[in-house]
Amino acid sequence: MSPDPCRAGLAAAGSDGPLPLSAAQQEVWFAHQLDAGGAFHNCGGHIEFHGRLEEAHLAEAVRRAVGETDALRVRFAADAKGTPRQWPADVDAPLRVRDFGDENEPRRAAEEWVRADLGTPVDLEKGELFTHTLLRLAPDHFLFHLRYHHIVLDGYGQVLHWRRLAQIYAALTEGVTVSPTSAGTLRDLLAEEAEYRASAALESDRAHWLSSVGDWPDRISLSHRGVGTSRPAERFPASVPVGRINETAAKYWVPWSVVVLASTAAYLHRITRREDIVIGLPVRARTTRTALTTPGMLANVLPLRLSVRSDMPFRDLVRQVSAQVSEVLAHQRFRGEDLQRELRRTGAAQEPPGVVVNVLPFDGRIAFGALKGTLHQLSSGPVRDLSIQFLGDAEGAGLRLSFDPNPDLHDAAAVAAHRDQLASFLSSLVRADEQAPVGKIEILASSEQSLTASANRPPPGDRRVLPSNATYFAKDA
Repeated sequence: MSPDPCRAGLAAAGSDGPLPLSAAQQEVWFAHQLDAGGAFHNCGGHIEFHGRLEEAHLAEAVRRAVGETDALRVRFAADAKGTPRQWPADVDAPLRVRDFGDENEPRRAAEEWVRADLGTPVDLEKGELFTHTLLRLAPDHFLFHLRYHHIVLDGYGQVLHWRRLAQIYAALTEGVTVSPTSAGTLRDLLAEEAEYRASAALESDRAHWLSSVGDWPDRISLSHRGVGTSRPAERFPASVPVGRINETAAKYWVPWSVVVLASTAAYLHRITRREDIVIGLPVRARTTRTALTTPGMLANVLPLRLSVRSDMPFRDLVRQVSAQVSEVLAHQRFRGEDLQRELRRTGAAQEPPGVVVNVLPFDGRIAFGALKGTLHQLSSGPVRDLSIQFLGDAEGAGLRLSFDPNPDLHDAAAVAAHRDQLASFLSSLVRADEQAPVGKIEILASSEQSLTASANRPPPGDRRVLPSNATYFAKDA
């Protein structure tokens, strides 16, 4: 393999020079250069508080948390050869405040502002890469909003940052000493990645992934926009509750994440009539203590390949998913982008998976001392086609489902119908016998036929000849 740019960059940087980008950051950097709007990689969410909030302490918590987080305190620039670099810098991190108390519907007005803020164009070399904003809805009701560019944090890094903010705020309000951070430095993260990319472990992971690329199936997408469709789908839609998945997981002796992944694969099989299913599975790509405690951008998306037949018991699909997820996690540090380049080189696949299923084992509850908050995750990364997200606690209680689509590819009514139908399908799985075949589990008959037809036909004007079992997919924007 060619020399790794991260390892070479660290060696050239010395102890205080510009640092290379992680492999994940490099992908974001080059993708951002192709983003005319400059906002495709914006991420964020907000914590909702009910109660007394000490704004001065929150502002100080923001200042301290940013001051000890290298990943946020960086500037980016390309060198004379066009290679991007980053280096720690003094970054201003004020807590901005906006008051919506005089609005007729303060919550709605604040949420509209948040969505507009996520559309703010970002200049990686000169612009703000993150912002913290406190939105006042009432004297005892607030939304604490964080927007960040994906090049500095991934979704896991965002949660680490929220938790550190909460820890500092609690200490300040209680009048006790703030405990030192347990996080490492950005240089630590990059050094660990460089070590991995020069190791036999990477070659082993690469061999594992390339062993299955010879007969890669066609890409699946639920996208269908054409004449007569409704308005384009919006990003960051509301979630819907899904009940009792934890009971089903206990019955099969697996985490609830395995049940929802199996359910989504079964749903895609029912809608598309395809048996060879590949979905994108976001993984942390963090296996060391430093990586698990340090905010940064390391996230990875790898393919989860499954064989689904209508006559197979759902129990068997759950077992297959459990085994395949274990394989993915065992090799999660190998970059999905590197695998995709190999697939394109061999002609096995030209596009990454159209459907990404993001499982977040976090119920959103977070305490800032005595002040209890609920995290509302809006986006932890760009969406090329469709991201299906499941959010719940470690036991699966309070599980919620949301669909985050690329608006250029998806119709609002179809996305809402798929979301509601998948939620209904999950409810049916809870009631179904474990021997029930995947093809017999109840699904909303009133919309199944129209959605199935939509998923399998090309849009008007498309003259390509498709095999009878093929699913049309739009080209990513």
